[in-house]
Amino acid sequence: GKVGIVLLVIIVGCTKVDPANLSPVFPHGVGPVLSMSAICSFSFIGFGTITNAAEECIDPHRDLPIAITVSLLICALLYIAFSIVLVGIIPYYEIQQAAPAEDAFGPHYANIPWALMMVNWGAVIGLFTTLITGLYSQARIYLAMARDDLFFHLFEHVSPTFGTPIYAQWLCSLIAALLACVQVEELSNFLSIGVLLSYTVVCAGVLVLRTDQSETAAWWSAVVTLAAV
Repeated sequence: GKVGIVLLVIIVGCTKVDPANLSPVFPHGVGPVLSMSAICSFSFIGFGTITNAAEECIDPHRDLPIAITVSLLICALLYIAFSIVLVGIIPYYEIQQAAPAEDAFGPHYANIPWALMMVNWGAVIGLFTTLITGLYSQARIYLAMARDDLFFHLFEHVSPTFGTPIYAQWLCSLIAALLACVQVEELSNFLSIGVLLSYTVVCAGVLVLRTDQSETAAWWSAVVTLAAV
């Protein structure tokens, strides 16, 4: 449903794009693009949720790589297309940070009321699915950590009725409720950098695990991680 709304908005928005708004490509240089890329890394956290579902896959060795690759490609293409349409409708210097998509289809620009309604519905659905995805994946991370003696063993308990780590799920829900009291802008910046750092550490660890020269790989992994930090 959410992907369908995004596709519909992209297709309809293409009819209102002004090519003059797409130039210049880097009005303030490459620096702001790189800094925003670090913040936007949180947008691609969905493929991490796929890996956390490995235990529930029929053939994880085959299914997980395909699912990760396909999901990354789909998300990247949708983000790129939506960004191009948005900038094509609204000049980049007039984009409002609070609700840019809503402004694009509002009366001042594209003026498509039904598309504006779809954007608002898509935002609500997106918040709901993001919350569910986060609770689903984080609970399974706590489960794996508890099994490896890295967390309290209470959280490795799996409900015989639902087949889910119920105590880990309650912990994630409590943490999410507490974080809801933090301002969204501060929380998004913190989470984005945290996610980017954690991915860097994981990739560095994979280099150590997948090589026969573990000492050399560990040294290079430490250098790469520190450089990313």
